[in-house]
Amino acid sequence: LYISRATIILPDANKSNLGGFAGIASQFGMNIPSGVQADLSSPSLFPELIKSRTFAEKILDKKFYVKKFDKELSLLAILTHGDGEANLSKEILIQKAYGSLGEILRFEQDLISSTFSIITVTMPDPVLAKNLADVVLDELEGLNRFFKIRSVTEKISFIETRIASVQKELLVSEMKYKAFNEQNRQVSSPALKLEEDRLMRDVEVQKGVYLTLKQQLELAKIEEIQGSSVVQILD
Repeated sequence: LYISRATIILPDANKSNLGGFAGIASQFGMNIPSGVQADLSSPSLFPELIKSRTFAEKILDKKFYVKKFDKELSLLAILTHGDGEANLSKEILIQKAYGSLGEILRFEQDLISSTFSIITVTMPDPVLAKNLADVVLDELEGLNRFFKIRSVTEKISFIETRIASVQKELLVSEMKYKAFNEQNRQVSSPALKLEEDRLMRDVEVQKGVYLTLKQQLELAKIEEIQGSSVVQILD
């Protein structure tokens, strides 16, 4: 058996990936969350992601050259029926191969340095072990990026819907405040003063919500276009 190891470093789950932008944005009153949410797009979940059926089905369809058969075969075929004819349904073959992947793929913490993680691939063919390790890294990043884009897209859609709604409410509040000022050039009675304060407060609240949503929309769009690699490979 041959083992291919990839030593990698993942982003700190407690730090924001917006870098210096968070500091600049804070100067303009924009509140940037300092932590990373632990959803499916979080690199901290890679150890669980690599064990998932979703990930397994993605790499089982990948083809690799196998010296033993002198041809390219899907990983599903390599782990089950080889280059012969499959006598079982694909669902059963996937189930069998999924069990084998648990022995082939391992995600471990580096014993020397807790900063690094190690992905190991064990196969009876050295070249196949190395190529499979490359595919595992690519697919982990691809799956991570898929979940991240989906999450950000849903966030942008929600924020845009809320902006449209709040914008209408802000316009209504402004029109009421404008009408009040036109009808009451001089506010002298306590009742009118209270009414003016209430209308002004409604405008300020709606304006605050609107500005916050606009800020969050810009941040979400910045997050959407960030295409940098999640995983940094040391060895």
